[in-house]
Amino acid sequence: MNESVKGMSHLLGNYGYAFANVNPVPFVDKEARKVDFNFVVEHGNKIYVRRVNIVGNESTKDEVIRREIRQYEASYFSQEKIDLSVLRLNRTEYFEKVDIETPVVPGTSDQVDLNIVVKETNTGKFSIGAGVSSSEGLIGTLGLSQANFLGTGNLVATDVSFGGINKVYSFSFTDPYWTDDGVSRGFSASLRDLDTKELSTGDYKSKEVGLGMFFGIPLDEFKKLTAGGELSLNELDLQSTSPQKYLNYCAELNGAGSTSCDADSFRLWASWSDNTIDNPFFATSGHKIYLTADITTPGLDLEYYKLFLKGEKYFSLSNSVVTKIRGSMGYADSYGDEAFPFFKNFRAGGKSSLRGYKEGSVGKKTYDSNAGGYVTYGGEKILTFGVETFFPVPFIDKSDQYRLSAFVDGGGAFEDSINGSEMRYSAGISVLWVSPFGPLNASIALPLNEGDNEQTEKFQFGMGSSF
Repeated sequence: MNESVKGMSHLLGNYGYAFANVNPVPFVDKEARKVDFNFVVEHGNKIYVRRVNIVGNESTKDEVIRREIRQYEASYFSQEKIDLSVLRLNRTEYFEKVDIETPVVPGTSDQVDLNIVVKETNTGKFSIGAGVSSSEGLIGTLGLSQANFLGTGNLVATDVSFGGINKVYSFSFTDPYWTDDGVSRGFSASLRDLDTKELSTGDYKSKEVGLGMFFGIPLDEFKKLTAGGELSLNELDLQSTSPQKYLNYCAELNGAGSTSCDADSFRLWASWSDNTIDNPFFATSGHKIYLTADITTPGLDLEYYKLFLKGEKYFSLSNSVVTKIRGSMGYADSYGDEAFPFFKNFRAGGKSSLRGYKEGSVGKKTYDSNAGGYVTYGGEKILTFGVETFFPVPFIDKSDQYRLSAFVDGGGAFEDSINGSEMRYSAGISVLWVSPFGPLNASIALPLNEGDNEQTEKFQFGMGSSF
């Protein structure tokens, strides 16, 4: 009954009747033991919004907030547009809290002011990600980002990864409102030094310089089309312990006996996204879907294409318990005469895809005498999925900053067709804390069908949001 009253009041609010009263009047038939209800609706005056006032923005510029608001001044009151405005403001991640006040304008019976009261959060983030394994010890990444640079809403980010495997130095800049109608523009530059000696993917080194640019076009309130290009200058350096497959690749490019080769490319890409989640950290409803297509232009060293689909859906089981279902799949191949570049293979394993297994270690194990052991090449196909249920942390005050979860992950990367025997599964528990430095998550996972020569990593943690 209460939900019915709330639904009717909300619907009337969408048509300007902000102060409508809906009263259920019961008629009891005691002999039949039945009750009829008549809903008496008093819609009142149609309400206009006189002014939209912003309160609490100490560093964020007024225009950055107003461009997300869908309830306009001097127009009919619409509860739907106000709710959408709150959703869009929350999704910027600039604010810890967004409240709405609708005081009546003195001396009138059909006007209100819309006060949007925000509490800003620290949008500058120091991020760290790491994993612990018996072979490498601690590896990880460092990053500095400002999602609301100087209160303009622009994103400026730098990332540095460290450790024996990956060294990455990158800079990116994104203006989410390059034009007034919401077309975004971004730039990126990166330098990557990769040494896979400690991974199970085969030993090789590469040095890559990347320069990119992209544009994003909103299709509606939730959907977006993004397209861009990236120039990549990459030099591969193979070792005496590199798998024969890798040596064969460079030999095809530069001739027999080559232990190094250039792998330059210009990549064009486009993505379509649909994001309706209600909160970027503690989502309780909605979904996120991303579809991406990449293709390199002919004429340079690499000629390949990639398709990748990823999504997640949230279901509220109660006021505090939420279940997330996620999945991803990808397909890649070359379109020229050369073989598909092995270093562009999909990789499975790690805290972002399949917890409990080492980063990039899930897939077919191939013994290579040159490498002196088993290697995992990854594959031109990938399939991952998972189910995770979030619930409050018991016995902790202010539990809205924390979330416990229990999860089951599954997936694999495949060189040929998708093979069920190469799929791996894990189960475990995870905790998420929205700290002053950004969201921090840690997990303990138990591999459920660990294969021979598998590399596991039961404890993993990271700081920073991801999808």
